[in-house]
Amino acid sequence: MKLNRLFKLLLPGIVVLLGFTACGSESKDTHHEGHDHQHETVPAQAEDIAETPVAKISNEQVQVLLDGYLPIKDALVKTDAKAAQKAASEFAEKLSEEAFAAIKDVAGQVAATDDVEAQRTSFEVLSEKVYEVVKTADVTAPIYKQYCPMAFDNKGAFWLSSEKEIRNPYFGDKMLTCGMVKETIAKQ
Repeated sequence: MKLNRLFKLLLPGIVVLLGFTACGSESKDTHHEGHDHQHETVPAQAEDIAETPVAKISNEQVQVLLDGYLPIKDALVKTDAKAAQKAASEFAEKLSEEAFAAIKDVAGQVAATDDVEAQRTSFEVLSEKVYEVVKTADVTAPIYKQYCPMAFDNKGAFWLSSEKEIRNPYFGDKMLTCGMVKETIAKQ
């Protein structure tokens, strides 16, 4: 009986400790202020994305997507809700093509709130939608699909970046370098 009670008291602390340990492992390839991850598996993609990406999009369309998406990511890295709102609003305005209607809708959700946590939740969906389109394109400069397993209560989430260096939009300065590159998207 006493062991059971002791276990119940210690379990929450053990869970928290394990969570922090997940971002504390060192990588022999890169070092991000003690917050590298070397997990071999990534959870399955989120439920079916409603938008079917265009089979082939132009370089100009890819550039519009990335030029609109990346400033939102950067604002969330800084935990700047107002900048994220502004960037998302400008991005939504630029997306006039019907093929990108779902992306425009999600960007509008980010723009509609000044709650940074709500923005981050919408940004996760935005990242999925932009990734689905960008991965089919002939991108000339590398785009990095980066992943943090601790995002959203350890559910994990990814984002896209034009830089290999990890700057986590889901935690901002709380865990700025928590994450890893999972994929490099570039023209072969």
